[in-house]
Amino acid sequence: MRESRTLRNIKILYNMSNLDYNVIFKKTKLLLGIYKSVCWKSSERAGEFFEQLQLESKRLDVALEFLMEYSSELSKDRFMARISSFFKTKWLVEVIDIALNHVYEYPDTYAKMYKEIIKLVYLDYFNNSESDILDILNIDRSVYYVKKKEAIALLGFAIWALVIPKYLHKTKISCQEESDTLDSLCETA
Repeated sequence: MRESRTLRNIKILYNMSNLDYNVIFKKTKLLLGIYKSVCWKSSERAGEFFEQLQLESKRLDVALEFLMEYSSELSKDRFMARISSFFKTKWLVEVIDIALNHVYEYPDTYAKMYKEIIKLVYLDYFNNSESDILDILNIDRSVYYVKKKEAIALLGFAIWALVIPKYLHKTKISCQEESDTLDSLCETA
């Protein structure tokens, strides 16, 4: 199957950011594939979910480094076990949510559809059937598969090129500021 122009443009973004498209695409599908399990297992009911969001690891930078470096060849079960050891659902939801906002802001006429596809396929509490998704989006099956691939590729780029590096930078600055504060307190004592 021939690649769409949009996918070729997204791959250019990957190249410009020195990211391996195939690896990130697999990582993104794996992350999306466990999203519901990680989120909804943390709560017995969807209404309680948002009240129970909390960070399990106090070292967000370690968890984000794991996301950057994990092998896309890990089994889904091993990946879920590792990610659960770093995160409670709060950070997973936040990373995906911020990345989805980047997807929505992508300068393409289908940006809104990309976000809707990701939400309907991977993030909704309910398991939407393919025919339901096609009806909701009012598109043909062939268009759906092309746009779904573009959506995943774009979300992956947003996660690994925009969101995670920003968080890593923030946590390093925050850690440095804490260290500087502690140093100055020790000097005055």
